[in-house]
Amino acid sequence: MKKLIVFLILLNLGSVAAAEKPEGWAAAPKKPMDWAAKPPPFTTAKKRLFKIYQRYGLTRTFYCGCQFSPKTHQVDLKTCTQLKPSKRGKQLEWEHLVPASRIGHRSWTKKDFAKTCQTATNPKTCTTAKIRGNNRALGNPYNLVPSSGAANVARSNRRMVDFAETDPAHSVCTLRIDEQANQVEPADSLKGRVARAYLYMDQSVFQCGLLTTAERTRYRGWNDVYPATPRECYWAAVIRAETQVPNLLLKKACGQEGRGLAKGITKCP
Repeated sequence: MKKLIVFLILLNLGSVAAAEKPEGWAAAPKKPMDWAAKPPPFTTAKKRLFKIYQRYGLTRTFYCGCQFSPKTHQVDLKTCTQLKPSKRGKQLEWEHLVPASRIGHRSWTKKDFAKTCQTATNPKTCTTAKIRGNNRALGNPYNLVPSSGAANVARSNRRMVDFAETDPAHSVCTLRIDEQANQVEPADSLKGRVARAYLYMDQSVFQCGLLTTAERTRYRGWNDVYPATPRECYWAAVIRAETQVPNLLLKKACGQEGRGLAKGITKCP
């Protein structure tokens, strides 16, 4: 029965070869929430993601690979010796891979949007559309990853880049950090997933209005060099099944099994 459930979930992303079932995988998907039609705000999105991650055994932090409890929202530092014991290190947080500072201001409210919609033909419809657009960006399930508070602080809103070997940097888990340049470099094993998050947000959420030409070139390169893994495809299938939010880039990445996507997916210049 469990094998059948996994198969049905994976159908949401088309052909996914050798999908990896994480340890702790448990129950069948409940009735999915339609985040595409009614995207939740960030505070609601992260609460729902806790439940989704728990249901499917996705209980490792993004950068450090620490085990965490979706019930207590605590990171087990014994499972990742790279982190020094600290109150913030034990705290599980949801990080925006594309930082919230680049997406928009967190304090946007219905009242704020009402002011910008006063001259619209239908102010109420305009306000609703803007609120959903704000939620779709800040609460997007493909851009949120579980992170130890310590790693989240280290990453902050720093740009994701490639460092030269001589660049000054210190490390927090798999993140190399250059505080002076306000940049970080993720581990090679994470660059593909980071790239696909940035490219997806640029193409599908911001209609090519998020990234610079140089950033697009960098992330397309990472996407080609570091293809989607079976575990990433499993995670993407779970998110698609539980939220109903489509991700064409990940669907093709998982179907092509390592054949880069720069030519076939991105319509941005």
